[in-house]
Amino acid sequence: MSGSLEDRKSLSWVGTRAPSDVWLFTSGALMNQVILAQQQLQPKAAAAGVIPGFRRIFSGQDAVTATLWPSAADKTHGVLFKFSEALLPRLETLHGPHVLTRAQAELYSGHRVECILFVSEEAADRPPPPEALPTARDVGILAEGAQQHGVEPAAVEMLRGLPCVPRKPSEALLAFAVPALPEHADKLTMGDLEANMEAYLRGEAAHSDCFIVVNRKVLRWIGPAEHPLLDSIQRRPIDKTLGEAQRNYDPLYGMPHTLREMADEHKALVEDTWASSAYAECFQCIGFIADYAAPPPAPEPVPEE
Repeated sequence: MSGSLEDRKSLSWVGTRAPSDVWLFTSGALMNQVILAQQQLQPKAAAAGVIPGFRRIFSGQDAVTATLWPSAADKTHGVLFKFSEALLPRLETLHGPHVLTRAQAELYSGHRVECILFVSEEAADRPPPPEALPTARDVGILAEGAQQHGVEPAAVEMLRGLPCVPRKPSEALLAFAVPALPEHADKLTMGDLEANMEAYLRGEAAHSDCFIVVNRKVLRWIGPAEHPLLDSIQRRPIDKTLGEAQRNYDPLYGMPHTLREMADEHKALVEDTWASSAYAECFQCIGFIADYAAPPPAPEPVPEE
């Protein structure tokens, strides 16, 4: 480690890992603290910096991800995390088909750190594949994660400005069709559905239907009984709106902790995820929840004296 004595004292933990620790450089979604928490990863330390000789590319089809590709003329900004070596198998699984590579990262102070990184397994003696476009949500996750860990502001802004697949406008969001209902036919309650769930789980023949709630709409399962999705949806919570929003974290909306925190647009986006999926035909909307949790009313303005 080079630099002044004061630098070495302030960064004494850099490059002095215990035998059971390893530094990982990442420039993808794992930079984001929310994604780290979702994966139950708790780094012992973190520092922003660059990795020379690599560039970030976006590849994949159904799921576009950021990956590192060897490129002598480039360098990539990202985050160094200190993990226990016991987590390497889990990290390898999260990174998918990648090759574990050793390199030297550079902190912004000029210090160098021996680290590992995951490089696309296609990178051996091949040019990079045609790049795919990340989604606006992907870009937001990367930019937020980089900012959280002190990546240079210019590099964060570069991330925010990446070409991407834009979010759907609100008028293009898909929704489950609501059948024509007689008056008061939509007055279902969560209590009704909870009671039905209990009967369903007990296997009572009179309660063979499975219901879930997405964005206030009650969806009845009409797909095949042997469908693999059925086992997961017939569990609590019945309302899937909040859980879906938390699993598919989007920095635009933040991480909601309660249904009341969710904006109507966010709930509509969750419904679009379900309504546009390959499983949409397995559900039939039968009405609405009457006691659905809504955002609390705005406070009354205080009259000026």
